[in-house]
Amino acid sequence: MTYSREFDYTYKAATWTFWKIFGAILVISVLFGITSYIFGWFNEAGQVVQEEVGPRALLKKYEWFKDAASQLDKKSADIQIYAKRSNDLKESYKDTARKDWPRDDRDQLSQWDTELAMKAIIFVLLH
Repeated sequence: MTYSREFDYTYKAATWTFWKIFGAILVISVLFGITSYIFGWFNEAGQVVQEEVGPRALLKKYEWFKDAASQLDKKSADIQIYAKRSNDLKESYKDTARKDWPRDDRDQLSQWDTELAMKAIIFVLLH
């Protein structure tokens, strides 16, 4: 065997080995990248679940719900108070025509009825 044939054979073997190693590294890198990407999705999905139904998130949602419920209860109580005031005033003048009521009582009743209507609309919208 001559030196040039031996060199060609070694060169071809080395080149072939290089491309096999390079290809293997490339395939492993691509598989690792795909696997990391898939697990990244699972990780992100886990984070979203943690943010939405984790203990801290559930506590915040519960507090918001309790605040909203108490606001609705207050609005309902206010509506009942205004309705009672209005009915009491109407009851005190039940045998008198409204045009014969004192002006301040007529104005007060109109104001209460307006406020009652506004609170009832807001209650219905929020409920």
